[in-house]
Amino acid sequence: MKAHLLVINSKEEQDFIIQNLNKSKEYYVGLSDPEGNRDWQWVDQTPYNANAT
Repeated sequence: MKAHLLVINSKEEQDFIIQNLNKSKEYYVGLSDPEGNRDWQWVDQTPYNANAT
């Protein structure tokens, strides 16, 4: 199966995604903390912006 991890860039994108997902399923997004120091980043290496979500 091919898949792409998700990068959320704005509150509007997050709202759209939440409204369109099947809430009885589980999903992976492309957010990680690769060094374990709470420095979150997306799979495209952009830093997590708490104001955007």
